Amino acid sequence: MDKGDVNRTLPLVFLTPSIVSAIISDQSPIDQSPIDMSPNNLRRKTSHLPLNWNDQRMFLGFET
Repeated sequence: MDKGDVNRTLPLVFLTPSIVSAIISDQSPIDQSPIDMSPNNLRRKTSHLPLNWNDQRMFLGFET
């Protein structure tokens, strides 16, 4: 695996459990339908992913 891919993937371990559950059950955020929650898209966003779970929910469109 490429070092850059690892660096972009590791921050995903800090996703809030509710977002992980929503991704697994294929639930889109209410205000953005459909939002791309694919692994590749999420890896692109990880450089800006907040650590605070409430901020993550807002950042990814799960809350307004």
